[in-house]
Amino acid sequence: MYLLDTNHCSLIFLKNQPVLDYIQEVGETDIATTIITVGELTYMAENSSYKEENLTRIEQFITDIRIYYVDDVTAKIYGQIKAGFIHMVKLTKKLLEMVRK
Repeated sequence: MYLLDTNHCSLIFLKNQPVLDYIQEVGETDIATTIITVGELTYMAENSSYKEENLTRIEQFITDIRIYYVDDVTAKIYGQIKAGFIHMVKLTKKLLEMVRK
């Protein structure tokens, strides 16, 4: 079983041939992702210039592979980590702006 992360899924959407070849070699029945990755892909699509097209591609993609779900505790921890990360990125950008002035 191979668990795809957001980067792998993005490469599939970009039709990266080595990734597509490997998936074909392994077989789609041995490919899966997590609901967290689906959330990240959806986030990316929602913020893209081709929102509807990308959301449709995600929907088609997730009907073809196994999705592993997480429990409430894991989801909350993920949300806290991501919120902290985004907060750190914003602070870093502000600090860089201050240094450049």
